[in-house]
Amino acid sequence: MDIAIIVFEIVKRTKYPLLFIIFLLEGPIAGFISSMLSANGQFNIWIICILFFSAEIIADIFFFYIGKGMSKSNLGKRLANIDKGFLKEVNRSAHENFFKVLFILKVSSIFAVPGIIYLGNIKAVSDKRFIIYTTIICFFKDSITVLLGYQAGIELSKFIQLYNIYQLFGGLLLLISVVYLIVKVYKNQIKSFLLSFIKNKI
Repeated sequence: MDIAIIVFEIVKRTKYPLLFIIFLLEGPIAGFISSMLSANGQFNIWIICILFFSAEIIADIFFFYIGKGMSKSNLGKRLANIDKGFLKEVNRSAHENFFKVLFILKVSSIFAVPGIIYLGNIKAVSDKRFIIYTTIICFFKDSITVLLGYQAGIELSKFIQLYNIYQLFGGLLLLISVVYLIVKVYKNQIKSFLLSFIKNKI
């Protein structure tokens, strides 16, 4: 049997467990794409919702406890690339309005993981309150991601029916390449902008 067929069959049979692992590693992008594919009947949208939602909460709790058990010296090494003034602002704001800080960090995506590790280390709220807060935020954020992905999948199906599929993939490839180049070239500027934006919001 051809190796490609074997791989395809393995993915087909284990698609949901495999997706759950992918959601743990890279939630938002994988959640959006899976929702798009659900619109075309590749996945069950309700199973995608449950897996996506559960994986993000589990990941948040995992990183929160990593931060909670981490020493200050190890934390400093892990977050060495993040502006110290930004961390001080997060510390101050987290003790005043933890939910707001957690929400902004999670929505910013790029600072979500180091932010949650830091929040776990400073112990601004109890474990129970963190789990409640992150559950509420994940439900809100993931619902929007799934809804947008599903709607995008419906619109993409219509587009494919109207236009040549090769032109579509060519355009998508060009768009992805341009975005990738922009991000690579302006990586530091984008990071600085996000840091400044989050500072202003918290």
